[in-house]
Amino acid sequence: MKKPIEESEAHMEAEIDVKIQAVHWRIDVFELKMMERPQPRATMEMTTFQSDFAKLWDDIDALAAPEVDVLEFAPEEDVGDVVLSVLFSEDTPSLDPPPPVAGKQTHTSEPTTDREEARWARKKER
Repeated sequence: MKKPIEESEAHMEAEIDVKIQAVHWRIDVFELKMMERPQPRATMEMTTFQSDFAKLWDDIDALAAPEVDVLEFAPEEDVGDVVLSVLFSEDTPSLDPPPPVAGKQTHTSEPTTDREEARWARKKER
C-alpha cells in the first residue's frame, strides 16, 4: 500500500517540476522580448520639466483670467439736478397696470360675480 502512495507522490512531483520549468521558460521568453524592444527616449531633466510646467500654468492662468474692462466715467452731474429732473419730469412711467391682452383673462383677487359663477357652472356641466 505504501508503494502506490509513493509512486503517486513521485508522479505529482514530476508534474510540478514540469509546470515550474514551463513557467521559468515563459519568464525567460518575456525577458528576451522586453530586451528586444526599443528603449524609451531619454528622460527629461527635472529643471526643464519644471520650467515647461510653469509655462503651461502661466498659459492656463492667462486663459482663465477674466477680462477686465476699463470703464470710462462720464462727467459727474450734480446729484441735486438729477433728483430734481427725475421728480419733475413729465416722462414718468404710469403706475397703472398694462391693458389686458386680447383673449387672455386677468386674474384678480376680487370676489366673483353671480354672472361669472353661472358661466363656470355651465362650463362644468359640459
